[in-house]
Amino acid sequence: TTYQGVTIHRADPGSGEQPIAIALTEGYMLVGLGAGMVEQSLDLNDGVSLADDPDFAEVLAALPEDRHLTGYMGMDLPQQMLGSLAGMLAESGQMPLPAGLDPAAALAGARGVGVAATMLDEGVRLEMVAVGEPNEALPTGIAGTGDMAGMLPADAIAFAGIGAFDV
Repeated sequence: TTYQGVTIHRADPGSGEQPIAIALTEGYMLVGLGAGMVEQSLDLNDGVSLADDPDFAEVLAALPEDRHLTGYMGMDLPQQMLGSLAGMLAESGQMPLPAGLDPAAALAGARGVGVAATMLDEGVRLEMVAVGEPNEALPTGIAGTGDMAGMLPADAIAFAGIGAFDV
């Protein structure tokens, strides 16, 4: 489809999942999940510049200068989403949160997250930064006390985990 003169490419994964939309405009790629996200981004095109956002500038300054790809996420939307998710989980009882954990409050001091990819002869170097301070609402002692890093193979190139690990 076309919106404000910009071609928007869509993919619908089916099975009730959110559609994905991608558009290229003025040298930038916009990616949105759900109906209307890319259009909303295009509507904001004449608004305040992200370059004027001090949190964005702080995240960019923390990333390596020689990067080839930059990603940024401000914290307003994740804080709102976590607040809603925590409420839904508490109501449903499907996934109890650790005592004292309020995800939205825990992120209250976070200002932004950035990721950088740098192309090297050996492959790609990925770096991620988060700026801000974790709120005192973030409980300590949730994570296990084991040696996860010591359990990974020496030649591991990545590890990702969600949830508490007791190793």
